Amino acid sequence: MVVYLAWVRMDWSWAMLGQGAGYNPWQAGARAGGLLAAVRLFGAAVVVPMMEELFWRSFLLRFVITLFLEEKPNVPTEFTSIPLGKFTPLSCIVTVVLFGSEHTLWLAGMMAGALYNLLLYKTRRLWPCILAHGVTNLLLGVHVLVTQEWQWW
Repeated sequence: MVVYLAWVRMDWSWAMLGQGAGYNPWQAGARAGGLLAAVRLFGAAVVVPMMEELFWRSFLLRFVITLFLEEKPNVPTEFTSIPLGKFTPLSCIVTVVLFGSEHTLWLAGMMAGALYNLLLYKTRRLWPCILAHGVTNLLLGVHVLVTQEWQWW
């Protein structure tokens, strides 16, 4: 909820990568628009959080750590050998910056990525991150449908 509340207030022009095109499902008509809105909301609240958290918090955080471990020559370290939620400054910064760069609102994306990272470090579990990300996206989707501020989609 905190990420959603901050996100909708961080739409400063200097903190944007390009311009969000927006997506208005109702342009397809009432029946099709309702279906498209439901699919979009489901994708944003369920599918996207699972996929993104698996990539950013489960894989990339640990993979970056393995890149800078001092290991025996020719013996690569598997990212799965790194405990989930292990903190290193470099892996945290890399994932926050890259997570932010995949969003039109890059600063809001970095804020969200930092908070989801902190949640992972605190719980050492991925599900709380998936749930937090899902709630954020669900609230943002409901916000879009209620306010018709399509630029958030």
